[in-house]
Amino acid sequence: MLFNIEHYTDYSFTRPVFLEPHYLRFQPRSDPSQRLLRFDLEIDPAPAGTSQALDADGNQVTLAWFNQLHGELSIHATAEVETRRENPFDYLLLPENRRLPIGYQPWEHSQLAAACKRAVIPEPCDPVRELAEKLREAAGNELVSFLTRLSTTIYDRFKRIRRESGPAWPATTTMEQRQGACRDLAVLFMDACRCVGLAARFVSGYQEGYGSQERRDLHAWAEVYLPGAGWRGYDPTHGLAVADRHVAVAASPEPANAMPVIATYRGDNVESQLRTEVAIETAAAVEVC
Repeated sequence: MLFNIEHYTDYSFTRPVFLEPHYLRFQPRSDPSQRLLRFDLEIDPAPAGTSQALDADGNQVTLAWFNQLHGELSIHATAEVETRRENPFDYLLLPENRRLPIGYQPWEHSQLAAACKRAVIPEPCDPVRELAEKLREAAGNELVSFLTRLSTTIYDRFKRIRRESGPAWPATTTMEQRQGACRDLAVLFMDACRCVGLAARFVSGYQEGYGSQERRDLHAWAEVYLPGAGWRGYDPTHGLAVADRHVAVAASPEPANAMPVIATYRGDNVESQLRTEVAIETAAAVEVC
């Protein structure tokens, strides 16, 4: 599938401020499941300088720094991406990794430590672990069955809401509220995976739009690391395994490290306002012989 994406991010301030260096994650990644064909990033006012880098999680980052004072900041990202994974289950698991608990290799343990560690372990009760254990038992310890049940259970039992701002809720908060935005449901999915020893990380990106140039939002889902299959996406907002209808931009064990903009500004008695807009157009990819 071919995605054409436009992402507008506009900040306005009640008085001019000094913009500290901005870390921008808008460039979709290129990997076996998707190919970046074109990307452009426009920043107004023009930065004093920019540099490109990979962060600690392997995400493409643009670092922009500024001079003088500014009352507004606009970021316009455009991308064309071809998604290639039509079948989300196009992998082969070895027999020892088809049932829970699976065995990561020693080198995998060290590299996946952050993705295996739970952010919060509630006491005395642990509702997320209780949910994970019930689903593990219902799946008969079958790995793929557990992941499918977890995704569909969150989709069926939790109301999806829109939250314009604020960080992702802890998994326990989403359990208590029985609802959440896509980022909250992704964190709940991640935490339940970590309860049964699976490495999971947070992904920000885009999902398929419906209709030409329909306005959308940045989306969030989770990826689970499966030995021999690598990182595989699950979207509990829609109760499905991720195939070619999602475009990944950034991924990290910590949701905050996958945000599109990480930055601060300096100013006294200043209020800021954020406006975002995402437009996505999709079409069938055409193979060129």
